[in-house]
Amino acid sequence: MTAADAENDENRQPAATGKKRHGLLRNLWWIVPGIVFPIVCALITLIPVPYVVNAPGPTVNILGTHEGAPTIQISGNDPKTGKPVELDPVHETEQDDGDRTGQLRMVTVLQRGGPGNSLATLDLIRAWFSGHDEIIPYREIFPPDVTSEEAKEAAQMQMKSSESAASVVALEHLGWDVPADVQVEGAVPGSDAVGKVEQGDQIESITTPDGTVHPVDSGAVPFALMRTVPPDSQMTLTVVRNGKTIDIPIVSSKKALPDPDSEEATSSSLLGVYLSVHPQLPLDIDITLQDVGGPSAGMMFALGIYDRLTPGDLTGGVTIAGTGALSFDGQVEPIGGIQQKMVGANNDGAQWFLAPGTNCDEVVGHIPDGLNVTRVDTFDDALTAVTAIAAGTTDSLPTCEAR
Repeated sequence: MTAADAENDENRQPAATGKKRHGLLRNLWWIVPGIVFPIVCALITLIPVPYVVNAPGPTVNILGTHEGAPTIQISGNDPKTGKPVELDPVHETEQDDGDRTGQLRMVTVLQRGGPGNSLATLDLIRAWFSGHDEIIPYREIFPPDVTSEEAKEAAQMQMKSSESAASVVALEHLGWDVPADVQVEGAVPGSDAVGKVEQGDQIESITTPDGTVHPVDSGAVPFALMRTVPPDSQMTLTVVRNGKTIDIPIVSSKKALPDPDSEEATSSSLLGVYLSVHPQLPLDIDITLQDVGGPSAGMMFALGIYDRLTPGDLTGGVTIAGTGALSFDGQVEPIGGIQQKMVGANNDGAQWFLAPGTNCDEVVGHIPDGLNVTRVDTFDDALTAVTAIAAGTTDSLPTCEAR
């Protein structure tokens, strides 16, 4: 090798090293994004978002058992006979002879993203593409400062109230007398009752504009009465406060309805007072669903109680699901998540579904294949519908129509 060759080799060596370094940098340019991008995407999917997702939840046959015990437990003596009340047997899914019995199934939604359970971006994406989940801004459901314990407690209180209303409505439809005390829990903000009523006031009577005094001796009275009183009516609320009887003048409030000119909006109103009803039930009635909250099963609970206290299978062997909050005067009130509840009912084999008439706009166009839906506005409607379904005479049952 000559000196010149050696010099050339020496000069070439750095060039080769530079090419390797350039190639390594080029490879890193592709490798680093390939590593970082999935990590960034994974982190983004874990970021909490201010939304709540309602998904189809499980359903429960309230005529059957739950965790080894009858879902509806009733005990006590019939006041008419003085003997222990007779109950219809618990309905299991299959009888010993293999014949399927009827079912009344209450429905639920699985809620993700509530207080203490933030919804991740990935969950939001999955809900978006699910085809049946409902996405709701968090602020539309929960106050910003509510805790998970407070939300759970509120849902359980609503559940207990629905059980109470269901018991009263079912027993009164069976001809039982169910007296009740009705107390004030507070005034509705913005109503004429603000500054006039106090928590703990016991309502004795309500005087309507025509001067008629209506004794409040049952839970149904104030609810049924206000459905006949137009907005801005001058009324008198007679209460007992600290042992003294007080007459409180109150102007009834307008209902917040989508159509302010509808018959309901112009012919009925609100008292403007939060009420709690304390019925003196003649029987001990307990619904063993400790892990379920909210008011939406009231109508189905009432049907279940009615069925347990009457002979025979109310459903005629058909699986019927449904939803609807129930007032003490038997009105079926609107609920949330009805589209998800219909999917859950269909998944669990329901053939018919009872839907509140006030939810019909959300029902139309979203009924799962194979599920029949009829609208109900009162407990009487629900009882009529179940009886018709059991008899196979369903042609005249009302359906939901979009407004």
